[in-house]
Amino acid sequence: MNVKGPSHLADCCTGITGMVTGVNKVHEVSSNGESNLLAQIDFIQLLCICALLFIGGCDPVSKPQMSPLPPVEKVQTTDTSTLPPHTFELPMTPPRIPPNESSFDPPDQDLSPPRFMGLKQLIAGDRELYLTWSMAVDDYSPSDQIRYHIFLANRSGKQDFNAPPLLITEPGVTSCRLTGLENGTSCHVVVRASDPSGKSDDNELEWSAVPNPVLFVDSSVESSGSGTHPQSAIKTIDEAIGAAIGLPGVNIFVAAGTYPEQFLLFDGMSLYGGFASGFSSLSLPKINKTIVKGAKNKDSIIIPPGKSLVVIDGFLFPGEGIARRAIVADDCVLRISHCLIEGFVDKGVQIETDVDDGGEASGAILYCDIEKNQGDGLRIEGFVDLSIRESRFRANEQSGISAPSLQPVHGEKTRLDLHRVEISNNGDIGFHLRIAKPVGDDPKDTPRVRISLLGVDCFKNEDHGLGLDLRYTDADPVDLRIRVEHCSIRENKKSGIYLDTDAQGDYSVSYSELIGNRGSAGLYLSGDSTDALVRVRDSELSQNGLHGAVNSSAGLLKLVHSSLHSNGESAVLDELTELPTVQLIECELTPGSNPLKSASPRLWSSISNLPSGSVSSGELDRLPAPINPRITEVVGISPAKGSLTASDRLSWRIFLNQDQPQPQVTLTLDGQPQSTKLDFTADSFLVTTSDLKSKSGVLELLVLIPAHRGKPEQPLRFQYDLKGNR
Repeated sequence: MNVKGPSHLADCCTGITGMVTGVNKVHEVSSNGESNLLAQIDFIQLLCICALLFIGGCDPVSKPQMSPLPPVEKVQTTDTSTLPPHTFELPMTPPRIPPNESSFDPPDQDLSPPRFMGLKQLIAGDRELYLTWSMAVDDYSPSDQIRYHIFLANRSGKQDFNAPPLLITEPGVTSCRLTGLENGTSCHVVVRASDPSGKSDDNELEWSAVPNPVLFVDSSVESSGSGTHPQSAIKTIDEAIGAAIGLPGVNIFVAAGTYPEQFLLFDGMSLYGGFASGFSSLSLPKINKTIVKGAKNKDSIIIPPGKSLVVIDGFLFPGEGIARRAIVADDCVLRISHCLIEGFVDKGVQIETDVDDGGEASGAILYCDIEKNQGDGLRIEGFVDLSIRESRFRANEQSGISAPSLQPVHGEKTRLDLHRVEISNNGDIGFHLRIAKPVGDDPKDTPRVRISLLGVDCFKNEDHGLGLDLRYTDADPVDLRIRVEHCSIRENKKSGIYLDTDAQGDYSVSYSELIGNRGSAGLYLSGDSTDALVRVRDSELSQNGLHGAVNSSAGLLKLVHSSLHSNGESAVLDELTELPTVQLIECELTPGSNPLKSASPRLWSSISNLPSGSVSSGELDRLPAPINPRITEVVGISPAKGSLTASDRLSWRIFLNQDQPQPQVTLTLDGQPQSTKLDFTADSFLVTTSDLKSKSGVLELLVLIPAHRGKPEQPLRFQYDLKGNR
């Protein structure tokens, strides 16, 4: 079948009049010159089709310095000036940032950028994208004076934020429509807010979608049509998938209704629910409930292996205590967004990879609720690169999120990034993470593992709040970073964080609260690595059952500028009494004033600095506080200091907690300088030497971190006994 969707979704939206009192109406001209009235509803209802003005919306300058979009065809209109407001036809020259107009004079005290949650919805149509977001809030400028910068790239993470944005909106708009895109080309979009003084937020919250032909599905029709137009909608999702087999990609728009179906969703296929019957408006999943009903002992959707993006957006998945799993994804690229998944007898969502066959999975889970499942809410296995944002994992009978075998791979990066996520009232560990022994073809190319939790609210789980376990040792070098920042971990039945440090890495807890956990400690450390260093700074570990922190590991726990008070027995317990393994620097250990000034269970309001004046955004209090500047430190070196024999290579991998400033390195043998070569990567560097003047002696590696951010230069010395039998 030759599936061909309309070039504008709005062409299908005939007969929309008087939908809401006070609705603004705009005139849209379709490709055949006929006009339709398009209702533009306020941003709360997310129905603004447009957000940019083609005429006067921006001033053209030179081409943007960013990943080029593929060549596109023009929308066929007799006069481009008749394109509707807030619609942009691509390609186009980028705007310059408009000067401060007299009516938008910024106050002299405007010193901070707007607070903005980033893009909130991205829907792909036929050669077009629909973007929506919520209003940003600024300390001094009204929200209707804030503009939005649209950045677009055709590779994930490759937006050039130093170049002009693709386009800049008129002030105060909260959505836009991009037309003239090439079908089949991935689009990765970031939206930033800019106030009248020119200050812009720096979020990098990316959404991905692929323009492709559109098929329409509506369960209310009597019989299936071709699916290429709302008036000829297909009756079931499975029929639409069958009609699209053989196409390189398709976007399937599904109207509200109940779909008692189970199906395979193949590579390049995307499902968007939440449309009203007749497709008279954009997707509103909370209003137009689109239900994929589970069947006994069945998985609702299975995504087979593939390389093209698969999207599932705007659906309700009720398992009703009989269906097995809602979504099973295997070795694929996926986006699950605006979905409610509940009541399955196994997991809610399972993402897995076949590591032995080179499999990997990547993508994002955005604005989802996964709750009340009899297994884990989300289970992740294997080699993945996954972002989870603005989602809730609640009241699952096992873990909210479980990754029992996260796989490091030599030469690759394994990543889990949790950003503003709630994990609560689950029957096991809230977030359970176990990192496996690394695999891969090149053991000399160190695998990288990045675990980041920012603004995670983890509470009232029946085990630890966070349980992090390593299943490898220092004999298997892994560039590991685990960062917990601006998190609230409280009232869990056991420890707030249980961290097993069997190997060195960058372990960091900062600007967080570990409060009222009923087990051994707010933070409990175990593990055999003597090179492990866990750093806690500017955090509160208070009112826990026994101790604020317990270190039963062989490594070092370093607490800086933190508060530990009102714990059941003691602030800190160091269980290895033969060797001190805890450092406390400027910490508060007795009851009194709290450096964070609040022990509120609402993390967002207790550590965020809210702007002065009235707050018009209901989501503003969920923004984490600004990240304080981090001091660069060496967090690991391989091989560790000691003896070097003939079997050891004369090279060292040095791991930093960030990539700037770059250190200086000097190598000496018995005091005599030796030649070295430095190769820097993102946050580590390799030191090699091949021309030693002797085969024995004392080899010393001096790493000098330059003075920065008010801290003097830091010299670090590592000595090695060079054996004579080399």
